[in-house]
Amino acid sequence: MQYGLNSEGPPPRTWVNLPLVVALIVVGILGVWLITEKSGPVYNPEAAPREPASRGSLMEIEQTTNALYEKVKTSVVYITTLVRQSDLFRLNVSEIPQGAGSGFIWDSDGHIVTNFHVIMDAMQSRQQVIRVTLADRTAWDAKIVGFDPEMDLAVLHIEAPSSLLKPIPLGTSNDLLGARWSLPSGIPSGTTRH
Repeated sequence: MQYGLNSEGPPPRTWVNLPLVVALIVVGILGVWLITEKSGPVYNPEAAPREPASRGSLMEIEQTTNALYEKVKTSVVYITTLVRQSDLFRLNVSEIPQGAGSGFIWDSDGHIVTNFHVIMDAMQSRQQVIRVTLADRTAWDAKIVGFDPEMDLAVLHIEAPSSLLKPIPLGTSNDLLGARWSLPSGIPSGTTRH
């Protein structure tokens, strides 16, 4: 029988020896059982939960951060970009998540401020959808109404009732630090940049 021009012999077997595989699995299970049986149970049934240490009072920065969170949490939104794909065989459309980020409610007219990089890919495709989820977990499709890639800012608009929109409280950072450049802890600064 000829196997090929440069062949030395028959092709190697590719089937698995089923009885050998079953025997190895049984031996493995028995080995684990014997080890567990000789060393005792893996857990201690008489172990008691430990009491957590007292936290103590929060530092001033932690108290400030918690207070800020409570003040603005209903103004923060979750932004998802989705791609709509059609299934020609089933004639349905599905939405596949592509990216996500956060933003905040600017006013009761439905303007949302976010970073440009969050919605950048959605601008390049007609099949992309931008969805804004509010703190009450309602979701609204958004339109891009403005953007500045250099400043990494974008403004979206949603058609949500004003009763659901809680605009973020405005303040000024002029007297916050007087810093010209950004700090790594996320504190707003760089107010003199143009």
